[in-house]
Amino acid sequence: KRNRFFTNLIFIPPISFALITNYILRAFGDHDSWRYNTDMIIISFSFFIVSLFKYGILHIRLNIHRLYWKQSMQSIFIGTAMLNHKLKNDISKLQLFCRRMEQYANEQHDNELLSNIQNIQEVVQHLQATLSKFQSKITFRSSEKKRENMEEVMEESISSIRHMLNQIQIETNYDSTIILYCDKQQFKEVFVNMILNAIEAMPNGGTIKVHFQESFRYHIIQISDTGTGIDKQTLPHIFEPFFTTKRAKSKNYGIGLTYCCYVVQQHGGFIEVESEKCGTTFSLKFPKYSFLK
Repeated sequence: KRNRFFTNLIFIPPISFALITNYILRAFGDHDSWRYNTDMIIISFSFFIVSLFKYGILHIRLNIHRLYWKQSMQSIFIGTAMLNHKLKNDISKLQLFCRRMEQYANEQHDNELLSNIQNIQEVVQHLQATLSKFQSKITFRSSEKKRENMEEVMEESISSIRHMLNQIQIETNYDSTIILYCDKQQFKEVFVNMILNAIEAMPNGGTIKVHFQESFRYHIIQISDTGTGIDKQTLPHIFEPFFTTKRAKSKNYGIGLTYCCYVVQQHGGFIEVESEKCGTTFSLKFPKYSFLK
């Protein structure tokens, strides 16, 4: 609606002004008013430029964001591959040294040294597990797309984390049957990520609402929570790679929503976020014409 409003505000005034000065006023004998058309065009063009960068006109701003996310994800892939390779090499060296030290400690019957070596091995195993988990979060396998019923995908996603709900209720409302040509596993990961975010936003319990609907142009999947919401300063950054508001002890790496945004965009859609003090709503929108396969 806002996009349509600004589009009309840009095009209707100069067109109306041109019609009035070129035809109506001229019919009443005013033959000089048309000279002001240039001023009106300059004003409208200036407003267009400002609106383009601040709000987005004709979805041009959306395309700029998509390019930004694509470049961000490519940077993550390259940086993580280098980091992963380096850490794996160092962990392998640590394991080798631990085995040699363990062999020496057994020969010397040094129980204190053996205990210290076991502590080091536990730390190494923890590093391996953390590295594997981190790698799984940012590794995108090749897509295996086919027609999928989103209701079934959502129900499977909810079932996989139902044990984590505790005092949280999930309400589902499938007003619309949504069939997308997509990668089922990637969409399950997206739904799980978003539901987990909603759970973390409600430490004292609450309600998560899942709503399927459609507009004239879009299939819409909404996931809402009744948590504390996201403040205005944080909201523009939530999809940025490695951005997180979680505590340092949290296992959150700040890439969950980045992953969701990337997957949705790879399937031709986009995500809108609305947040107030009483909760947050994520709307995943997919153009209908993109899923006619």
